[in-house]
Amino acid sequence: MKRLDNDQVVFLVQKRLRDAGRKGRMARVHGAELKRDPVHNVNWWMVRVEINVALSQLAKYYELLSEIEERLESEDGLNALIVPTIPEEQAAA
Repeated sequence: MKRLDNDQVVFLVQKRLRDAGRKGRMARVHGAELKRDPVHNVNWWMVRVEINVALSQLAKYYELLSEIEERLESEDGLNALIVPTIPEEQAAA
């Protein structure tokens, strides 16, 4: 598995979101941070993604993000956890 830097991880996640279609375009990647799991001795990426969807649609959107995580791992060899965040203006509404 090749080593990726933050910019490459952000690019891959953005690409997978675009590939997901309309729902994927409602998200914006805010950054990636490399983490280490000392128990399993593996590295993984935490990727923060700001989503702009109705609160009633969050469950479906989480399913989409989970599918993207699976594709990142199986097709790109990237172990990532996509962490959705809600824009402040949407959370305040």
